[in-house]
Amino acid sequence: DRDCGGNGGANEAVRVLEQEEVCCALSYADLAARVWAAGEQLQAAVAASGRAHGNVAMVAIAAPDAAEVPLPQCVLQLAAATRRGLAFAAMDVARWPAARAAAVLSASGAALLLAPASLSGRAKAAAAMVSPPCPVVSAEAFAAEGSAPAAPGTAAQTAQHQLPLAGDLIWLQFTSGSTGAPKGVLCTHGAAAAYVSARAAAEGIGPRSVVLLASALTFDPHQADILSAISARAKLA
Repeated sequence: DRDCGGNGGANEAVRVLEQEEVCCALSYADLAARVWAAGEQLQAAVAASGRAHGNVAMVAIAAPDAAEVPLPQCVLQLAAATRRGLAFAAMDVARWPAARAAAVLSASGAALLLAPASLSGRAKAAAAMVSPPCPVVSAEAFAAEGSAPAAPGTAAQTAQHQLPLAGDLIWLQFTSGSTGAPKGVLCTHGAAAAYVSARAAAEGIGPRSVVLLASALTFDPHQADILSAISARAKLA
């Protein structure tokens, strides 16, 4: 990350670069509105799946190909899930064998699998191997502007949607499985908040910083990159 001067640095949440040119940008105001809307849709889809169990429902996210899927979509999925008290587990369905993807999907207990159109076929193949089959939902549907209700206009309306507690699960990270079957490691909201706060402080991440997302979604620093940048109102690129 580095300090970002110039206009609007503190107001932009996500900037996507393509061959050193800005191809799209998303402000924090836009991100907040879309996170709320996508969260409403995501929560409804989880409820409709009939697979939500326990206090916190799990959503599996198919790791997108950076060359095909816009960065804002990736950030939106993680932020929408965590904002609405859902936990997430990242999966590399593009590179994992179907059997491994199915095993991780089954172990996570995910209510559904979010997958971009480019990975729909592989995602459905893995989901079909889970018993009962896990629903696969289009990731693009949750990134579309105006595709769900707008954010509530009052504090009272917002209060109706309970925020996650410190002890609630935020993500499930699977190990590489190089020494056997992949093992899931649980992370709570409290632990994640402490981690991203300490990381932002240690690396000097602030409103004028730019954090480059260069790692895969299935690599745990990726989640910390996103959350530490958002918590500090930095810019993601």
